[in-house]
Amino acid sequence: MANIYLNKETKRFYIKNYVNGINHTITRDNNGAYFETEEEAQNFINNNVNCLKYQKNLSRNKCSYFFNIYLANMSRNFKASHFMSEKYICTSIIFPYFRNVSLSRLDNTVLMNFSNEINDKLISYRYKERIFTRTKSFLDSLIPYIPIQLDLRLLTINKNTPKDYNVMEYYSFEDFKTFFNNLNNDFYKFMFLMLFNYGLRIGELRAIKVSDFDLINNSLYITKALNSKNESHKTIITSPKTNNSVRTYPLNKDLIALYNSMIKFKNKNAFVFTFAKKEKNADDPDYVISENTIRKKNEDNAKKSNLQKIRIHDYRHSCAIYLITHGFDLTRVANWIGDNPETVAHYYLKYKDRSKNEISDAFQLNVNERLKEWI
Repeated sequence: MANIYLNKETKRFYIKNYVNGINHTITRDNNGAYFETEEEAQNFINNNVNCLKYQKNLSRNKCSYFFNIYLANMSRNFKASHFMSEKYICTSIIFPYFRNVSLSRLDNTVLMNFSNEINDKLISYRYKERIFTRTKSFLDSLIPYIPIQLDLRLLTINKNTPKDYNVMEYYSFEDFKTFFNNLNNDFYKFMFLMLFNYGLRIGELRAIKVSDFDLINNSLYITKALNSKNESHKTIITSPKTNNSVRTYPLNKDLIALYNSMIKFKNKNAFVFTFAKKEKNADDPDYVISENTIRKKNEDNAKKSNLQKIRIHDYRHSCAIYLITHGFDLTRVANWIGDNPETVAHYYLKYKDRSKNEISDAFQLNVNERLKEWI
């Protein structure tokens, strides 16, 4: 039974639809417009009588109504790290496209346009596969509420897309300087400088303790990682990803200065990147800064800096690409970022070609100037 009411504060009308013992509040029409008059609300009821009778969750008849529901189901079924990466695909690519699409207008044309848009993006074959897989999963959850049958086979990669095509997101040194200069405090400057300079994984960064800094020998020791990839989602201390990941770094003057300006705990067992207000909690992994907080700061500061946002792991790529393009051999780069030379060669060697222009310039004879001399 659908009834119309007036919201005295907004001076707008809304509908209460009582179905199977549950009240559903409807505040907008299928195009997302508020009901400004009682007549508009009544017309909505007249035009959607069947939906009001059978369809659940019609408080917003748009795909966007189901976003949080879908994410909540994902969070229950995925491990923390997997959820975060899939959530990023949803919130940055899938949801923005379908946000204003009404369920009644969700058809194969919408799917085809989305497929074309993804295929036109300069991203890896594998990432496109992940986007389409996640999109199919999201749309599959909407099937009970969609009036027409969708052909999810339309969400596929173009046959002419090479499988080995890969575009890696990263910051150049100039990009990072812009990003760094827009950070508003030493805490975050120290954090992102560590990520860029050393190519640290996010788990390695969060696991760093005061005892890992040896200011007498100007050294930093990477010996552990923080991991939330367990069923309880509780943060635990683990060994680094590989044997090569255990490494020692020299500290430069910039890092030492930032370390001295932001360190808050004298306790050697304290984690460095923590928001714990009491020293007694400083050695508890649950008090370490969360991955979400780091990602949010990264996103906000990239926007502030007018830069394309990159992932936290892309700072590792940025470090490796910077070293490769500045002439450091694969073994030295691998040792620096804590990986093996074969992996570095596979992912980063192609960026070495970007330095060929510099080599070409070294052979420049300045022929025009020489011709003047010869003439």
